[in-house]
Amino acid sequence: MTSAQRPDSGRTQRLATWAATLEYSDLDAGSVSQLKASVLDAFGCALYGFGLPSTQVVLRAMAGARVSAGGARVWGTPSFYEPMVAAMVNGAAIQAFELDDVHGEAMLHGSSTMLPAVLAIADLRPGLSGRDMLTALGAGWEVGVRINRCMGPHVLARGWHAPTVFGTIAAAAAAARALHLEPERYTHALMLGVLQAGGLLAVQYEGMAKRLYAGCAAKAGVLSTLLAEQGFTAPADALEHPVGGFIATFARGDPVFPDTLDRELGQDLAAATIAFKLHANCAAMHPAIDAFAELCAREPRLRPDTIERIVVELTEHGYKHVGWPYVPNNATTAQFSDALLADRVLLALVDRIEVVHAPHLDTEVLAARHRCCLSVCLKDGTVLHHARETARGRPDDPVAFSVVENKFFSLTEEIMTRPRSHALADRIAVLEGLADVSVLSSELQAGPAPAEDVSSRGSRRVIEGTNPNRAGPGPVANLNLRKR
Repeated sequence: MTSAQRPDSGRTQRLATWAATLEYSDLDAGSVSQLKASVLDAFGCALYGFGLPSTQVVLRAMAGARVSAGGARVWGTPSFYEPMVAAMVNGAAIQAFELDDVHGEAMLHGSSTMLPAVLAIADLRPGLSGRDMLTALGAGWEVGVRINRCMGPHVLARGWHAPTVFGTIAAAAAAARALHLEPERYTHALMLGVLQAGGLLAVQYEGMAKRLYAGCAAKAGVLSTLLAEQGFTAPADALEHPVGGFIATFARGDPVFPDTLDRELGQDLAAATIAFKLHANCAAMHPAIDAFAELCAREPRLRPDTIERIVVELTEHGYKHVGWPYVPNNATTAQFSDALLADRVLLALVDRIEVVHAPHLDTEVLAARHRCCLSVCLKDGTVLHHARETARGRPDDPVAFSVVENKFFSLTEEIMTRPRSHALADRIAVLEGLADVSVLSSELQAGPAPAEDVSSRGSRRVIEGTNPNRAGPGPVANLNLRKR
């Protein structure tokens, strides 16, 4: 195909130019508030995640990437690593316990993919202000969400791990804005991210690999940005090309809405609808968890010994993500299941739970892809029904900043001293006033126990399904969110 025959990539160019030239003053107050909450939330997830076995394995494997100068810090440690490696490890830590943020509409784990890339750039090139950091993250959320909107909810149903597919591009978009690349080089950074996007849904079924996906996206974002800064180029139409382009390849004939790439840029910013997880498992099952909790709150007879059968109806998206048969063999499947890994009472209930795809719930609306209908049949013949369109913590059922803040304190109370955790929370609350965000990496020095002890403690929490803030065993899906 000659250059004259190449398709118009005008929408891509307009989106890239908008993101490259986005300023802090372009962000509305709601977006700034959500972005700051997402940064604090991600730091809490990361510090907790560093104590888990999967992150410790990544750290050991990357020991050879430590550097004495010119690197980026791995949070919670005194060490600097090659910037791409630091971004990868930090992203893996944020995602290590399935508690990192999502988007109210798009299939995107934003902070675990973008924040490590942006702070790696900040460590490598000191001088990035808090306003610039928030602007970079705002650009990344916008680019990632708009590309997902363009393609609808079907990517995951085709077997792709959608949060990483879109997260890789979002990480490149955020890192490139953090480095202040001018529009032409910004576009190349973005397209380099497009060309590296990928990830298979099979990663969720077993092993530790899912924890690494967000880190790989963050790493790709840093790589794309540093290459583009030096003049490395990519096809300008890698996103929209009809043969082998990102949209054509991942959509594979599903409905596509290309005008969402550049329609009404600057209005109703994606960052304003960042959503927060209140359960330590896949977002696709959160509405069902909330629905069941609400049934329990209004029906005192509802107990494991009184339940005959539970039917959970999900969309195709939800069913393919979390509806597969539960085999209690590791922490990943426990978090992607309807019960804990080793709770015998709840495990006995698993055979009475039926998860089905309900076509009547299917929708082209991204924000409704997780809706569910729950039916609980009691042994006395009573049948209880409850439906939910979304989960608590999403834009149409939001939580206050104080809830996210309390989640941060709950996750870090065994890792940081109370004065340090509160000082960090206070710092994030006024992030827009920070002159150089590279200091955040040093402030994340948690002072944990030696790695072996931390890893062991993390393993106990995962395997036993305990929360250190609770008096006894309880579901890891429920955080004890204490008030400050």
